[in-house]
Amino acid sequence: MKSNRLLICIGAVFILASCNLPRGTPEPTLDQNVVATMVEGTLAGFPTPTVRATDTTVVLPAASAIPQPSPTASTGKAAGKICFPSSGRTDMRGFFQETASGVVTELTISASDTKYEIDLKPGNYIAYAWPLDFSIGGMYSTGKQPAPFTISAGQTTSGIDLCDWSHGPFDVPYPPGYAPQQTTGSISGSISYPYGSIPHLTEVAFSKNTPYWYWVGTVPGQSTYTISDLPPGKYQVVAYDGSGHAGGSDIVTVSAGQTASADVSDWSGSYPSNPVK
Repeated sequence: MKSNRLLICIGAVFILASCNLPRGTPEPTLDQNVVATMVEGTLAGFPTPTVRATDTTVVLPAASAIPQPSPTASTGKAAGKICFPSSGRTDMRGFFQETASGVVTELTISASDTKYEIDLKPGNYIAYAWPLDFSIGGMYSTGKQPAPFTISAGQTTSGIDLCDWSHGPFDVPYPPGYAPQQTTGSISGSISYPYGSIPHLTEVAFSKNTPYWYWVGTVPGQSTYTISDLPPGKYQVVAYDGSGHAGGSDIVTVSAGQTASADVSDWSGSYPSNPVK
């Protein structure tokens, strides 16, 4: 708008300067100083604009920590007490077997341990334990068989106590890769019978380390026997006839993969009642 007014004023100067001039008379040329003076005088009537600094500082909010999502847990835990067989404390291994896949996670157990905790992938499991010599097996159980339990991601399943040592060795699973014949031995021997011809007999191997016992039967006239698949440990063999007689052997030590010799020859000793009856 101000520039338009300036042009109008300048134009008016030229018009006034050329008014009433005779034809043919050259138009007067305005001196630049005169024009500048006229422009300056014209603009003097308008206020000079004032430019003010504007505060353009932007205050940003203080940075705050953005909470990060917690990573999703991929495992859970099993936890419980550790008990030992009546034969005493010993180093052991715990085995946690996922029932669908058969995958086993091992846990090293020291003779001084009283409880445990182990990370496991989600799934359904059974838990059992064996001493290093596989002489007797224990398990988490609510009956004759290992009791299943569930592991969920990010949670602890407690009360999975490895404390049931009351079952026979073949009620407790062997971990994959441990066939019984690789971890057991046997007992063989002769039979001396002082009451005539050898009748049908029942030979029982009593473990001196555990409450377990194992037996075989022999036919009339058979003078030797073998009891196989015995967990390592100390045993005494007792033979029983059908008339209430019992004869025993010396106590022998069975080692994995080996056969111990025990002859049944002492029919005058005191022995347990026949457990097979």
